[in-house]
Amino acid sequence: MQNLSLSIMLALSASTIYAQADEKVEVTGSRIPYESAGLIAFSSGGGPGEPDHGCAEPTCGGMVNPVEPGSGIGHTTIANKNQRNKQAKQKVQQKGPSVKQPIKNTKQPQSQEGILATLERWFSNATMTSVVTEETETPSGKILKNSSCRHIDLAAEKGPNPCIEKKIDVEKVLKSNGDLTNQAQLSFVIYDECYYTKQCGPEYITFIAETQQELNILLNDALGENYF
Repeated sequence: MQNLSLSIMLALSASTIYAQADEKVEVTGSRIPYESAGLIAFSSGGGPGEPDHGCAEPTCGGMVNPVEPGSGIGHTTIANKNQRNKQAKQKVQQKGPSVKQPIKNTKQPQSQEGILATLERWFSNATMTSVVTEETETPSGKILKNSSCRHIDLAAEKGPNPCIEKKIDVEKVLKSNGDLTNQAQLSFVIYDECYYTKQCGPEYITFIAETQQELNILLNDALGENYF
């Protein structure tokens, strides 16, 4: 009996240590390599009132109160996705060539594997061991990996274009049928000259797409031509 009690105490102590260690784990970087494209499998959750983030239907199996259709329970809804894509298109058209050309340049990366190539592999659910999640295009048209406009010496750059960061990430989108999906988020962060004189902040243009075909349509629509 004494040995049994000792075993239980040791087990409880070990579980406490592991729990504390788990609480200190911090994940950094893009979530793209660790999450697959498409439908997120339903999860039963961690207990009443505490559903996991992977619930694939609006009430998480009845564990949360019903909500109005399209509310998304904190996730992006189709209506919100469409609105953001519309705003992205309008911003590209307003900016004109200074943004359209850098968007086109993502199709012709000067690096080994660019943003669009990475997204194509992700859409196909391929295993990604080497991932490019960010590129910077300088005003002279140079494309740099894992860099930032904030660290570019603009005095050495020439050209009419602003400095543009290109990033990819995962957007969780709740579809009208209740399916929660991982969709691609392709963002262009624009640093105009006024940013460096502290007269404006960076401007964000973000496209959200469920498939490669949808992303191509969105980009072509924004550019006003069939480029992708």
